Amino acid sequence: MSNLYLNVQLQAQKQYKMPLPMATIFQSGRSAPGKANAIKEYMMVPAPGKPLSDVVLPLACEHSAFAMHFLKEKLLLK
Repeated sequence: MSNLYLNVQLQAQKQYKMPLPMATIFQSGRSAPGKANAIKEYMMVPAPGKPLSDVVLPLACEHSAFAMHFLKEKLLLK
């Protein structure tokens, strides 16, 4: 058996895992909390080991809720 077929056979036996979905939220300038006008980054990472269906929707809702809260504050202040 050639090396190519052995390599394909070995690769087929591995179990692959779904990557963990994550979201990043950036804030910068005067809108960022704190005194420094620096970029603030928030990484949202779901708990590992949960089913993908239980992770993706809450992560998307959390990201959009954070963005909507931020925009609401900015629009009401003006």
